Amino acid sequence: MTVIYHPFAKELKKNVTNTLLTKVILGTMGCFPALDEYFKAGYEERFKSKVPAKKVPAKLDATFIEGILQFCRENVEEFQREQAWIESKYRMRCPLMKLVDAYFHQIGLEIAKEAEKKEKEAKRIEKEAKKKRQNERQNERSTT
Repeated sequence: MTVIYHPFAKELKKNVTNTLLTKVILGTMGCFPALDEYFKAGYEERFKSKVPAKKVPAKLDATFIEGILQFCRENVEEFQREQAWIESKYRMRCPLMKLVDAYFHQIGLEIAKEAEKKEKEAKRIEKEAKKKRQNERQNERSTT
């Protein structure tokens, strides 16, 4: 897929990433999800129990694309129900792949939020421990 963009990228001395490429495709044609960090995290979380675990490849390939299409076929009824709900509520048709993108993106976003929450908690604990050590040292100095 990136072959199409190479002449433009080369002319502008830019690199075309899978993220950029798939965001353009999703935005213009709505026929493939955008492979950003949240999508990747969500996809890999969703399929981590598969043997072997499914990963988003560094370069798009036919196997990965077929995997996305297979996921769509296996869940088409659920996605079509969501499409119908969105269309009835907002009077707009949402492409199926936009829903697939949103599904994996949301999983990835939740993973990122949870990781951020754990990181903040770890920093809070470390800060409290540091303060406690400082207080203990101060108490030791004042008693000697």
